[in-house]
Amino acid sequence: MPNYTLNTIDFKNGNDISLVELASALNYDGESWSTLYEDTMNCGPIKFHGQFDLKKLGTGDVASNLRYKHDKDRNNLVVSNTVQILEKISNSNWPLVITSYPREQRYKTFKFEPDGTIKVMNNGTRKEIVQDSFQINEFIKKYITTEKLLEIRESTKGARYNSYLADMISFIIMMNHHYHPEMFEEVVRKPSVFNTEKKSLVGSSPLRAFVNDGKEWIPKKGFDYLYFEEVYNEKDGTRFSMPKDGSIGKVYHQLKDLLSLDENGIKEMLRKFMSEYGGYKRFSDYWVNDVDDGLTILLIKNAYSYCDLTDSDKIIVDEIDRIISEIF
Repeated sequence: MPNYTLNTIDFKNGNDISLVELASALNYDGESWSTLYEDTMNCGPIKFHGQFDLKKLGTGDVASNLRYKHDKDRNNLVVSNTVQILEKISNSNWPLVITSYPREQRYKTFKFEPDGTIKVMNNGTRKEIVQDSFQINEFIKKYITTEKLLEIRESTKGARYNSYLADMISFIIMMNHHYHPEMFEEVVRKPSVFNTEKKSLVGSSPLRAFVNDGKEWIPKKGFDYLYFEEVYNEKDGTRFSMPKDGSIGKVYHQLKDLLSLDENGIKEMLRKFMSEYGGYKRFSDYWVNDVDDGLTILLIKNAYSYCDLTDSDKIIVDEIDRIISEIF
């Protein structure tokens, strides 16, 4: 059943800093949001990871995790919640890492077929990457049945049964920021909310329709849009760490290692990464409009499946198994 939730794993290892990942829109209101915010942002120092790209005004729709396109009030609530979190992180001087690549850089698409198999397509050549298809199908068969895959496949219907597996990519970027900081660059942007009903000093809204490549984009009336604007003075903005252009090839290679059904150095790196923090909190949207969240939890589980586990590892595996039992 589709749902928005906050997954929490306490590693119980005494480390102070926790990992927090925004992997869905913050679609919560009232007391529910107040409780989640308190549990996430006021429980000690965190390292925050946002699965969205830093789009500017004039580029159209914002990242899907920063909006809710079906309802104006719900959308504006998502924006308000996100701004609240970003302000808290900025004021606390906590690390803020972007864990997403713009769509034009993602050159693999994972197509969920009606027979319960997955095809990995090269977006440039529009041809199947046969070896990748074989590997991900073997991975899937280890953890879920064909019937279950066909059931969750329906969550990708709005994307014509395609996925970038962006959540898997996001988790790998989290690890890379810890171990491979050379893959990232620092930028300063000002989170800025625009709305067709909010006028500028010259009396008109800067949020307006435009045409790009023959396609017209029209902002929805009354909807808030969260963009990230450049600033002349760094003190006026928020510092983000984001993946460098061209680094996604390394991430795809690491994804293949994490999907494999044997032990390797990337799986060991994942386990070490988790052990160096005190916990992991993840804003998730299981089966809302894709399969990424659930399959990412299975990817993490896979990293603990071909080795001897430490006592700390066993605590994490027990928590991962609990989440798997709740969502599948």
